[in-house]
Amino acid sequence: MCAFSLFDYPHAHPLAPYEPPSQFSLTNLSPTDPLRRIAASKVRSQAAAIPAVIQPRPRYPHNFRNAEGIPLKHNLPPLIEHPLTPGGPWQPGPGNPTGPARIVTNEWDRTMPEVIYHDPTREVHGEGRQRPFAAAVYRERREKAKKCKGCARCGRERVPTVKMMEGEEVEVYERNEKRLGTGLKELLLKGIDKRSGRREYEDGKNSIQ
Repeated sequence: MCAFSLFDYPHAHPLAPYEPPSQFSLTNLSPTDPLRRIAASKVRSQAAAIPAVIQPRPRYPHNFRNAEGIPLKHNLPPLIEHPLTPGGPWQPGPGNPTGPARIVTNEWDRTMPEVIYHDPTREVHGEGRQRPFAAAVYRERREKAKKCKGCARCGRERVPTVKMMEGEEVEVYERNEKRLGTGLKELLLKGIDKRSGRREYEDGKNSIQ
């Protein structure tokens, strides 16, 4: 076997570093659990496939009352919940357990689902059989800064705004004459229009649609 390097192949290029997609992190699940980290795109796909007809408990999808007061960032009542699986939309039937994770979303608008899960580190209370719920952590993929057209002359960078989950801190990048400034802004969910599904946010001073 002979050794070779990229210099032997003038058109070869080193692989670009891997950048993980936006994902939900179910931090307290076992490291070997396939649901411990799941791409946000998979969650959105499964949320879109949730049947439209709401079922009585214990069938799914059913109304989510949020009796434990789980902090939700994007969704207001009426809420529904549905099992989340690592492979694809959950289907009821023998051999298809619901698992520890649930998709929670607004009944009328399922485009911004959130994830909760039965936290194995929390104690069972009362007559319940399941561990209490915890909210999964949403981790946004960060975009790289892109050079603007005048960078060869001014040496500045145009940084795209990276929008985190509403209700959390939002990073807002602003460019001045000499340097990049970073500001923090907080957006809170104000309401959801039943007909259009449009979300309204407020930043403490102004209403944002």
